[in-house]
Amino acid sequence: MRLSTEETLKQLLEKEELFVLYSAAVGTDKSSGENKPKLEYKNPMLFEAPGSKIVQAWVYDTREACTSAAQAFAQQRIPAICIRYEKNGLRTMYLCLAEMGVQRILFHTGEDQGEVPMAAEEIQNIINVPDRSEAEADLSRDIQFYWQRANQNRVTPEGKVSVMAKEDENIRFACMTGSLMRSTLYIPVIVDKENKNRISLPVYMDKDAEGNIKDRQVLAFSNKMEVNRFFTEKTPTISLFKLSQIEQFLGDHADCVVINKGTTALRITKPLISKIIANEKLIAEGAPLTKEAMEVHLRYDRVFYSLYGGTMLQPKAGQKPQVLLRGPYIVEDQETFDDTYCIYESKEEAQAAAKKILEEKKLFVVVREWRNIEFANLYTLLASKAVNLIIYKKGEETVSMDLSEIVKLPDFSNIEEKQRPIVNPTLALSAQYYWQEIARMVKIEDRDEEDQELLAEKNAEFLANLKKATFYIRFDQQEKDGQKVIVFPLDTRRDAEGKIISAEYQLFTDIYEVQDFFNAAPPTITKITYAQLKQLIIPECTGFAFNPAGVDLHYSKDKMEKILNSL
Repeated sequence: MRLSTEETLKQLLEKEELFVLYSAAVGTDKSSGENKPKLEYKNPMLFEAPGSKIVQAWVYDTREACTSAAQAFAQQRIPAICIRYEKNGLRTMYLCLAEMGVQRILFHTGEDQGEVPMAAEEIQNIINVPDRSEAEADLSRDIQFYWQRANQNRVTPEGKVSVMAKEDENIRFACMTGSLMRSTLYIPVIVDKENKNRISLPVYMDKDAEGNIKDRQVLAFSNKMEVNRFFTEKTPTISLFKLSQIEQFLGDHADCVVINKGTTALRITKPLISKIIANEKLIAEGAPLTKEAMEVHLRYDRVFYSLYGGTMLQPKAGQKPQVLLRGPYIVEDQETFDDTYCIYESKEEAQAAAKKILEEKKLFVVVREWRNIEFANLYTLLASKAVNLIIYKKGEETVSMDLSEIVKLPDFSNIEEKQRPIVNPTLALSAQYYWQEIARMVKIEDRDEEDQELLAEKNAEFLANLKKATFYIRFDQQEKDGQKVIVFPLDTRRDAEGKIISAEYQLFTDIYEVQDFFNAAPPTITKITYAQLKQLIIPECTGFAFNPAGVDLHYSKDKMEKILNSL
């Protein structure tokens, strides 16, 4: 029987020790005089739960399990280390996780329960961890995520730079910069009591091994625990500052601000401070929405909102309704013919727009929240669907920007053709437009002549692009008569009695659709041209499904055969 949260925590608190997975950096052990490399622990490693926005940390009840996890990360070229907490230090551990914005702790136990998820607020209530500022937690979390990525070895064993690791680092840097704009920092100060309590900032000299000054630093900390961790003997006088308030104190006396010197040591240069302050002014309360301000919102905001086409599934008895997202709601401007996508500053504005679309077009769309770590994924998705214009709405103000000014699809032209990923932006866009017309909650036979013509037009555009395309299709290798043969599996659906309802081939217009559908477990895929689809029409096949994770367009075998025969 699964224990309650309180019972589980009580058992864990009674243990004499627990082990936490910490991020680490490769330092130097000078104690032996040989300057050997060693791992230096920094902060607990943070993870985002797959498929959600939940920030979590991992805690183990045995050293062996924690060390094994650290070794697994080392094989991925991510430095990690196992840290032991004794019973009397467990509260400190939970406080540290709370300060970093951890929302869930996964306890890995050797008992039958395996992973025991526990919400951070439940733990805080039980052990009386004090409330912390949300802004503090955002900054501490984003610095840690950025530091983990920046410290990861981006060079693969083959000697190549990992493009994905570098891109993730850039995304994390943008998140951290956005948090810096919103946060207040804890900074040591010198108070001159003889001069009207005038405040100045102490400057710390960072020196190399020979004693030469590398730079002059003002220290800042993202939370109180980082202050206490660095100043172990005597804590100096601390004041709270925004970055915009720090700049005037730097003058010619300091070269940079270093945040969390005792752990992740994030170095913020004067030019970067000036840029962050300028960005902060652009999006300050009451500031006009300019194109420059829009770019800051799109890169550094904490959250924004947009509209997605959705399909409402009829719930079974006792279950909640479920909505399947069918891709971003894209609109073609009737005057400029730009393919546009709207982003809203507030959820209320997005909800009002969704309501209007439902009333006017009879199309069900949902409001989707995007967190800063997801911004780049959204822009890449839009670019893969040939969207060329972003519209940002803030109250009564509206500004537009070419999507190419925010993101560009990777250039695959230099990759050998066999290895070159498939992208079909025009096809993906026409599929989205066709689905948006199909999905309107008005029966086709009940639509007026103009709407029926529009539906036929979007179908024709999709099919015209379809006939020129190459797709991805999943395949398996099987043994037959002692030889390996390639088999293209059918996605089979059955009714309650086990009878086959449909058996379809799943086709994907681009590599992004493949990644979206199969998520963390990509299958073996190959390319297939439209003309080659004719070879797949076998008796067992009932049809074809295009982009099942997105628009999920279905064509029966008979209809597809007629289309193929028209080539």
